Amino acid sequence: MFARVALIAMLAVGAIGVPEASAQTNDSPPNIEIVRWVVLSGGHVVVVYDRDAGIGTPADISDYSHLELDIVTATLEITDPDWTADNGSGGSDEKYYLRFLVDFSSSGPPAAPPISEASEDFFPEDGFTVPPGEVVAHQDITFTIPEFLGRNQERLAGFVDYDVFWAIEFAASNDKSAESDGAMNTTEVVVNAVENPALTTPNPPPFADAGADRTVPVGVDVILDGRRTFDAFNVGFDVGDGNVFEKDNLTFSWEWVSGPVRVDPVQTGPHSPIATVRFEVPNDPDDPNDAYVFRLTVDDNVNALPSTDSVRLRVVESLPEEHPPRAVIVGPANPVPVGSLVTLCGRRSCDLDCDPNCGATLTTDPCVDDSAVMPCDGWLHYRWLQTNELGQPLEQDQVPLVFQPLSGLDEPSITWQALVPGTYYFRLLVDDGSFQATTTFSVTVIDTQTQGQTVGDASSGDQAVSDSGDSPDSGLGFVPTAPALCGAGLLPVAIVPAALLALRRRYH
Repeated sequence: MFARVALIAMLAVGAIGVPEASAQTNDSPPNIEIVRWVVLSGGHVVVVYDRDAGIGTPADISDYSHLELDIVTATLEITDPDWTADNGSGGSDEKYYLRFLVDFSSSGPPAAPPISEASEDFFPEDGFTVPPGEVVAHQDITFTIPEFLGRNQERLAGFVDYDVFWAIEFAASNDKSAESDGAMNTTEVVVNAVENPALTTPNPPPFADAGADRTVPVGVDVILDGRRTFDAFNVGFDVGDGNVFEKDNLTFSWEWVSGPVRVDPVQTGPHSPIATVRFEVPNDPDDPNDAYVFRLTVDDNVNALPSTDSVRLRVVESLPEEHPPRAVIVGPANPVPVGSLVTLCGRRSCDLDCDPNCGATLTTDPCVDDSAVMPCDGWLHYRWLQTNELGQPLEQDQVPLVFQPLSGLDEPSITWQALVPGTYYFRLLVDDGSFQATTTFSVTVIDTQTQGQTVGDASSGDQAVSDSGDSPDSGLGFVPTAPALCGAGLLPVAIVPAALLALRRRYH
């Protein structure tokens, strides 16, 4: 409706804010023109345009950078050739109506929210009446620039001078009915806005993560990995994208803290979270507290203090033979109704180096804590993913539509809510620090209106699936009567799922 290009072209020739020049006859709609534009911003009044006072031009309105929560007052001048002052009462009993219409669908990202004062309806209900003896009427329209989420990366790159914009149309008519669209005159303007610095949330500090403690051999290159470092300001986009300007350029620094001899990490650059070390002197095998300690310091170059984390590496002459872990998922064997809370349990996953009988107790509680059965001090790292039918990653725009995790993306068990009928596929990755294992699981969700008597209790049976390709007939079998923690339980659909990611207010 209000193409930005067309509006800018109109601005270039001075057409914005100028009433249409046409021959008027009796009962023709009134003309409308913007004659004043005043902005209240942070307690200060800015007169952007005032025709009668000779301040600015109509084009200055679209050139002005409004801020979020600015209060704008537009003064409209309404004239009509049907109005005469001959009889001392404005010359006519006809009323006029105004409309304040906004098109905000064409801007973004970030998205421009609607202006709450705008409406598709003409107002007021009883209409305006031209003052007695006058042939010109003035009306003020006041509205507030709404808050929006994020900054426009194109503005930060210098390509545009706004974060969001609205195409605004003011219309005047003698008839407020729907049929009056063909009997009205309009004036249009583009309103640009940029982020209000007073509303910007503080830049959160990063959280350094130096990785898990490990045992490593002498004579090999060992990687110090800080890629799990978290910076909330960088959530929502790829920090390596050269087109993203609103981001923290994190600086990583690895240093030796203690150990039998000094071993300095080698980094490829200050922005790389990776460093390598090579040990020639092992730790004392009889002293379990003897280890090499390295510290990772992460600075976002915004906050005053950097974040640090340490990792302990115990160096031995050689490592014993290692075995990959085993990944096992236990979940509902039957279809579950829409609205169910479904829990997939990976607690049967185990490390063969720690538990030689890994997987031998599959008929016990499927959600028993690993620490209760693992006879060593090792542990597994878990990561749950939703996949397509072929086990491949979903497209990013599909994840929020079908996968609504409530908890546990990095935990042994994950709970999610089934909101839409269909078949969903999940993958569990388990990592013991040296090897990874993976397995998949599918859950069928059906409409409660069509389930009939074939489903029964969705939690009446759980199926265990492991990465070795075991099936219910190969010894793993079905787990009788799953506990409340695993499987599925029906809750009202009105439960609102937790967000997939904690979205920050202005970080896109």
